[in-house]
Amino acid sequence: MALTEKMTAYAESVREEVIQLVRDMCAIPAPSHHEEKRAEFCKNWFEKNGFKKNDNSEIEIDLEEFQDI
Repeated sequence: MALTEKMTAYAESVREEVIQLVRDMCAIPAPSHHEEKRAEFCKNWFEKNGFKKNDNSEIEIDLEEFQDI
């Protein structure tokens, strides 16, 4: 799908907001297996911006089983 003028205009209109969002997220320490603070930031951002939970939102992944990978 090619970008339309409307899509391009929207992307440009939120450019600085997206850059700041990425900067804020990257400023949160998230060492391997300790990404809870960054995940909480993302969850709060999604909720604040009107995203709704679905049936899959409560799934927990046990990362312990992947430690040796």
